[in-house]
Amino acid sequence: MENKSAQYKYCIVPGCKSTTVRTSNKHFFTLQKEPKRRLKWLKACRRDKKDISQKSIGLYVCEDHFDLEQDMDNYIKFKIMGGPKIIKSGVVPHIFDCQPDRKRAFSQPVREAALKRVKRQLLEDAASTSKSVLKDNDDNRQCDPSFTNLVQSGLKN
Repeated sequence: MENKSAQYKYCIVPGCKSTTVRTSNKHFFTLQKEPKRRLKWLKACRRDKKDISQKSIGLYVCEDHFDLEQDMDNYIKFKIMGGPKIIKSGVVPHIFDCQPDRKRAFSQPVREAALKRVKRQLLEDAASTSKSVLKDNDDNRQCDPSFTNLVQSGLKN
């Protein structure tokens, strides 16, 4: 069973409203302690390193800023059995939907309806192109007489 801490946690990403009170089902990742990784996380989260002491503890980034399936080392084990959440080395928070002014750091998933529409349009274009090619071929069925003579003479030999 997962041991849930009763400690109050909030996400340090500006604009993110996730807390253990407001969103109790969300997972929170501790801000990295190693100085270089910590600095990368703070920069990715748009937090000034001067505002947060190197000794500060109890700082968290919520799961909304990660693609858990891709960013966790033990995602499947965690989902099935629980236990500690282990972020892959080198991963920094990279999803910031709570910051609308920010350029996308990831590609938004394409909606299924949009994919269907694009596929249908491609099929229609391909069908109309093949019809016009076939029509052009039908119009040009008569071969060059010199080619016909060459083929016939080759068949006789």
